[in-house]
Amino acid sequence: MNGAETVKRNLENARKLERAGEVIVSAQLLEAARCLTGASPTAACEYFQRAFEKGPVCPEMFSLSRLICKGHGKKHEEKKDTVMVSCIKNPISLAAARKMCADATTLRVVEETDFRSACEAVASKQTDYCILPMCSSSDGYYPTFSKLCKANDLKICSTVRISKSDSDEELQLALLSRELEIPSRPEYACFSFVCDEQSLLWSLVCALGKSGCIPTSITSAPLEYNMDRFEHRIEVRLWENNAEALLYFLEATLPGHTVLGIYNTVN
Repeated sequence: MNGAETVKRNLENARKLERAGEVIVSAQLLEAARCLTGASPTAACEYFQRAFEKGPVCPEMFSLSRLICKGHGKKHEEKKDTVMVSCIKNPISLAAARKMCADATTLRVVEETDFRSACEAVASKQTDYCILPMCSSSDGYYPTFSKLCKANDLKICSTVRISKSDSDEELQLALLSRELEIPSRPEYACFSFVCDEQSLLWSLVCALGKSGCIPTSITSAPLEYNMDRFEHRIEVRLWENNAEALLYFLEATLPGHTVLGIYNTVN
């Protein structure tokens, strides 16, 4: 066997060992995830805090999270032909539609009389998307936004900030669809969960922060039928644009959570 053949054989053996090592690491991580889902959410969050002590989530966790969360959402297509958007027609909504649907060859805006009708048009598949105001610089987060999204099972695909022409107020509007769409380079994610364990929220925020996935807003409200339980809505800035890693983290720590969207903010 000559030198070239020896090098080739060694490379083949090295690749086999590398693949075997990746399988072992993935299996260990998967087993850890199974154990975590049987633990309390607070215990799971504390586990991830320790796992993230030495820096953001490891490459093996990225690989495993992509595998486990395959099918949780579809990758956003960069180029579309005709896109139909339902909204209340006004200068702000129209400007938001043009910005958030800039990749569409043809944009068709369907006028609705109210926000509920705009959401129902998407839920019934009459339109591809709808546009709703999500929050403002003066009033903060709109509770009706969350209620309409929940009632129609809609997900945030994109957001945009637009200033009102007659004031200093800035509105943030969201593009919503029936499916969870994951952009090629997502910047933000939003999710909600219900709990009555006061320490869980703090543990969760600490774990997210140590992973490099930074919470940008937290909204908490008591449930109407139980003032001792709260629904928490958290928006985070994603680490290294890796949505699958966050989905994996949520699967392990928060059974019963709801992913509200994975998206970018359009300039």
